[in-house]
Amino acid sequence: MLGAYKMSHLQDNLEAVNLKLSSQDIEQLDELTTSSPLYPGWMQPLSFDPVVQKALKSDDSNFLRNLFESYFILSC
Repeated sequence: MLGAYKMSHLQDNLEAVNLKLSSQDIEQLDELTTSSPLYPGWMQPLSFDPVVQKALKSDDSNFLRNLFESYFILSC
């Protein structure tokens, strides 16, 4: 589906059919447009971390607070 406000836009869009991208161009575009994983996907790697495993099994609120700060607050 093409959206063109002017005839020159339509012509540019139609000429783009002939555009050939190298594998390097495609790789660079893929790197730049990769989206971040959505919740809970971004958290799943943390579940394998030994420190996180310890925190999940701990009853120590200070340990959990320090873990949270080290993983989330300091990384911002």
